[in-house]
Amino acid sequence: MNQLSGSGGNIFDRAMAYKLPIALAARNGIFSARLGALGFTALKDPIAGRSGYYDTFCESFNPDSFLHRLGQVHLADVVIKPYAACRATHPSIDAALAIRTKHRP
Repeated sequence: MNQLSGSGGNIFDRAMAYKLPIALAARNGIFSARLGALGFTALKDPIAGRSGYYDTFCESFNPDSFLHRLGQVHLADVVIKPYAACRATHPSIDAALAIRTKHRP
């Protein structure tokens, strides 16, 4: 299962498999780029073409809305993490540091 998508249960079990899907995605990206450089072929249009992403996963596809402001607007959650920890723990770290600063002798 972890080669397909992983499970949140790995977090609770403290299993090494928690990070496996991330590592496999990175490996597969490098592998795909190397295959492409060697001339390996695939779909001509993997996004909007027949049997591409939108044909497979979406009821309808409007290329104008998809390409509108492409390269101008980036719709992603990009955050610089101030601490080397899971992003979900950052508010607690901020609170602990604020308490320490306030009550430090």
